[in-house]
Amino acid sequence: MKLLNWPKFLHKIRLDPVKENETDENTDDLTIATISCRQVIRSIAFGQLNKRSIRPCGRPLSAGFHRVLNFPSETGTGHIVATGYQSGGIDLWEVETCKRLISLVDHKDSVREVRFAPNGSLLLLSSSTDETLKIWDCQDDGNLVKTLKLKKRQHSWLKCAWSPDARMVVGACSTMCTWDVANISVDNRKCPLLKHFEGHYNEVMACAFSPDGLILLSGGKDCLLILWDAHDASMLRLFRSCYPCPTRFSMSLQGGPQERSMIVDCLFSADGNHVTAVCGDGTLRVWDILGDDDPVQASFLENPVSCAQSAAGGDTGESAVIAVGRQEGTVALFSHPPATVSSLQHLARMSFRKHKSPISMDLLNMPNSVKKYLHMDDLWRGCDCESDKH
Repeated sequence: MKLLNWPKFLHKIRLDPVKENETDENTDDLTIATISCRQVIRSIAFGQLNKRSIRPCGRPLSAGFHRVLNFPSETGTGHIVATGYQSGGIDLWEVETCKRLISLVDHKDSVREVRFAPNGSLLLLSSSTDETLKIWDCQDDGNLVKTLKLKKRQHSWLKCAWSPDARMVVGACSTMCTWDVANISVDNRKCPLLKHFEGHYNEVMACAFSPDGLILLSGGKDCLLILWDAHDASMLRLFRSCYPCPTRFSMSLQGGPQERSMIVDCLFSADGNHVTAVCGDGTLRVWDILGDDDPVQASFLENPVSCAQSAAGGDTGESAVIAVGRQEGTVALFSHPPATVSSLQHLARMSFRKHKSPISMDLLNMPNSVKKYLHMDDLWRGCDCESDKH
C-alpha cells in the first residue's frame, strides 16, 4: 500500500492534465511511504484524532497507541490508517512512521468497508461478508464496542457509512438499516435500530449520507439510485442507470442482464446538490438532485469498482476531482461539474429540516403546500415508461 502526497499529485495533474481514459501510473516521485501489509487489502480508511474528542481510557494503552494519541503534542500526530483484509482482520497503522499499532480481530470473513467516525473520536465502523457491522473504539486500544446485524439473515453486508454528525450509522445489503450511535461507548453499548429502508429489488451495493445528514443515498444491482429521507425512510427521488426502466422481475433477478448496468458505487458532492454514480457498464454519471432525470455530466471508463471525491479548490475556484478505482489497480480522475447555488427556498428548507423532525413539521400551523415542500415532495419525478415500478 502506497501513501501519496495528494496536494502535490493534484498540482501535477492540473499542470499536465490526464485524459479521462488514461491514468498516470508513475507515482514514485509522489510516494510518501509504503506500508507492507502482506495481505489482500479490501478496504482503507484514514482517521485523525480530534483533541476535543479525547476521552479518558479505562485501562493502560499500548505503548504505540499512547504515543499516537498523545495529540496534539510533539510526540503524536493523531493520524491513523485502517486496512481491512480479505482474511477478516483489520490493522491500524500510524501514518507518520508506517508502524502497525494494533490488530483488530473478530470478523469471520472478508472486511469490505472500514470507516472512521467523522467527528475525530476514532470510533471505527467495519462491515464484512460475515453479515455483521462492528464498531471499535480506537481510543480504548481498539476495544470492540458493538456488533450489529439483521435479525433475519439476508445477503452479505457490503457497505456502511457514518452520518456527518456521527450520530447514526447505516449498513447496506439487500436492504438498508440505520442505528442510533449518538451515545455509544465502551460503557454504553446500546445501539437502537432506527429505520428500515425498503425500496430496492436487489442487493444494495453502495450507500452515503448527504453532507448535512438529512438525505441518504443508495445504489444497487437493480440499476436504481435512490434518495431517501434519512429520518423517516421515505423515498424522495429515483435516478436510473438503465433505460428503458427495467421490470420488477429483471431488477430482482440475481445475475441477470440488468446487473451489467448496476450501481457499483455512489457519493454526494460537497455542496449536497449533486450525486455521482459509477456503473458496471463503465459509465460515470453526475446528477443534479433538483434538476432533470438526465445527468449533467457523463463519462466512460472500463471496469470501475469504487469512487471518491476531493474537496473543491475553495478560493482558487478549481472544481473537485472524482477519483474512480478500477479492477486493473489504476485510478482514473475526472473533473466534477462546478458547484451551483441552490435556490434560497431550498437553502431555507434544508436549514429548517436540520432543526425539525418530520413529525414536528406535521404539527406546525402552516399550509399543506408548505408542509409538502418541507417534506421535499417536490423532488419526486414521475416516469412515463411502462415499467410496473412507477
